[in-house]
Amino acid sequence: MAQLKAEEIRHQERSLEKRRMKELKKEIQDNSDSDEIFYYIAGYTSNGVPYGITWEEIEEETEEEM
Repeated sequence: MAQLKAEEIRHQERSLEKRRMKELKKEIQDNSDSDEIFYYIAGYTSNGVPYGITWEEIEEETEEEM
């Protein structure tokens, strides 16, 4: 019974985290300093290539915090 409760709590936490990430992505997409690859575009190289923090980096950091 305790194991089932623990699994249910983990499932709820994952669902909440997914919802938070969706909300965060929507909020950031409304901002012009992001795109589908970059969470935050810090700037562009002389060739016009963007650089900054990627969504993957943010997701990894969020997972580490849990």
